Amino acid sequence: MTDPVAALRARIDAVDDAVLALLGERLAIARAIGQHKPTLGRDAEREAAVIARLRALDATLADAVPDIWDALFATSDAWQRRDRG
Repeated sequence: MTDPVAALRARIDAVDDAVLALLGERLAIARAIGQHKPTLGRDAEREAAVIARLRALDATLADAVPDIWDALFATSDAWQRRDRG
């Protein structure tokens, strides 16, 4: 008999692999944006619009979106600053 927890964890591992690839793509795009921004720093208006759009897409995850995307925004900002030295 197959262990259902092991099977579910294997599925999570596969999803995590896909999420990691997408996060890498997102970060690469954010870093490219950082090369074209006249000044570095976070854009509160843009971030609010992104969060509102994503929250509207999935009511089940709506409460988690701000925390998750705040971490993405902070990471993007940090990498943009690092890239521009």
